[in-house]
Amino acid sequence: MRTGGVVVAGLAAAASMVAILLAVWLSGFFGPGGFAEGKSIFASLQGLEVQHRHQHLRTPDIFGTYRDTGPVIVVATHDPRFPYAWIAATVPSCDGDLCMVGGDASIDITCNDVSQLATRVAIAPPILRMLKTSCRAS
Repeated sequence: MRTGGVVVAGLAAAASMVAILLAVWLSGFFGPGGFAEGKSIFASLQGLEVQHRHQHLRTPDIFGTYRDTGPVIVVATHDPRFPYAWIAATVPSCDGDLCMVGGDASIDITCNDVSQLATRVAIAPPILRMLKTSCRAS
């Protein structure tokens, strides 16, 4: 009888450990900065892109600050089907990629505009590097 109690207690402890490990793994998946958060940010940016695709927007600009994305930068592209790129300015990465949606063509931004945007919002280093390597002199 006593052996059965030890086995049950051991199984309960093992089950508790498995539950804890599963919770830790899922928190990395769904928690801050996890895979699911990156998908939520992409979904929010895609919603902005679809909603404003055919509007005439002033670019580049800080379009707004949103709960899922933080500040969003909108930049013109060279793609007439998707005239704007939408960038989550303060999120360094979404599932290993830049948090950006829009045309596959290159963005159209001057280096002076990049500097001005950087004074208005704290742009994540990977985003700022991409903007600086993509900008043109004037």
